Amino acid sequence: MINNIAELLEALVKAEREMLSKEDIPHRVTIGDMYEELTAEIIQRSFFDGLNLNVVTGSFIENPVGVYSKEMDVMLIEGEAKRIGRTRRYKVSPDQVIAVIQVKKTLNKQQLSSAYENLKDVYDISEWDQCPTYTQHLWRNSFLQICNKDIVDRQKLRTDFADKTEEQVFHMLALEAAMPIRIVISYEGYKTEHGLRQGVYDFVSDNLSTVDEMKHGYSPLIFPNLIINEGISLIKGNAQPYVGPMIDGQWAFYFSHPKKPMVHLLEVIWTRLTYRFNITSDIFGEDLEIDGLNTLFLANMVNVDGIQAWNIEYVSTSKERLEQEIVIKDWEPVKLSFQEYALIMYLINIGSINNREIKSIFGKDDENFVSDSFLKHLVNSHLIVVDTIGQVSLATTECKTMHIEGNGFFAADDRSGRFSRWLEKMKGTPKPDNT
Repeated sequence: MINNIAELLEALVKAEREMLSKEDIPHRVTIGDMYEELTAEIIQRSFFDGLNLNVVTGSFIENPVGVYSKEMDVMLIEGEAKRIGRTRRYKVSPDQVIAVIQVKKTLNKQQLSSAYENLKDVYDISEWDQCPTYTQHLWRNSFLQICNKDIVDRQKLRTDFADKTEEQVFHMLALEAAMPIRIVISYEGYKTEHGLRQGVYDFVSDNLSTVDEMKHGYSPLIFPNLIINEGISLIKGNAQPYVGPMIDGQWAFYFSHPKKPMVHLLEVIWTRLTYRFNITSDIFGEDLEIDGLNTLFLANMVNVDGIQAWNIEYVSTSKERLEQEIVIKDWEPVKLSFQEYALIMYLINIGSINNREIKSIFGKDDENFVSDSFLKHLVNSHLIVVDTIGQVSLATTECKTMHIEGNGFFAADDRSGRFSRWLEKMKGTPKPDNT
């Protein structure tokens, strides 16, 4: 489904761009308006009827004390916007805003800086600590996917972290879940993935902090969720939905991809809609392939002369390497040993167990059985979490398991229906063990 709609949007963009290129209008504001209207139509076609969603252009976010944001090119909102006087501008409250899109006809370092500063204002305009329940679900799933830990520890919000980087990722993902999606869309500019990566690197390099001059607003949180320039995408790995893992104490938080910009746009927006409106994730279709991404930035917290700040590392990748075909992998559930399978089934049926008691499930008296090493595979596979006192529980929303004769034991979160679709593809329509 998502690929079909993305193809329609790509065709729309191509046709509209050809039409706009024939308009011989030297007035820059009018040209900007034309591309904003094109983008508004793309966003309008990217969501579903019946959700009370609307698209507004050239309008503002008004926070609870009456302060206005900078003008936002395009916003996807829930509910109706309020017209400002006799103008064609509107104002909306922060809680209405689902996505904010800044539109550029041509992207370069100057225009990238302009779009970045506008989208930064989304963070500045309001407090994001009073949020509806769905944002907590999104936060939890994001932190689980990135750090293999729950946001809750011993029935309270987590206060124990591996290091300062993990702690900051924890707080940052809470804000990512609460804030609107921020997107930059440009129709011309950088011609290659390598060129766009270099352009963003140059922009970041121009805004590095020093001990003598701190430049605020350039942490991973403020980076747009998505930048689209012609056919190329830059994507944030905040697990909403694209996952940037922790690698040796650094967070891989920004990626590039040379194709499928409308697929990326839809996946970012639809992921938020599934949480906000409790829509089943099967809207994404079969979803049994995983596209590779090219890492652009890693980040970790550092302490320089008593000042804590984010250190951002550019992952330099040659033009030749980027021009190679992106690897597409088939999605598969987690393959389990029999003992891992038994533990997952126990957790599905009972709820939780302390890691000191796990060997009792298998009738083990072996003193050499080490629960921590036994659990490592399941933790890294995002199936379970272990809190600081050793209590083991499921990390999934809807865990399903299956034994396939000749293939072994499997498990996955079936919240999206992906595991069920995989089973149908593998072998008819077998019934999961726990349904």
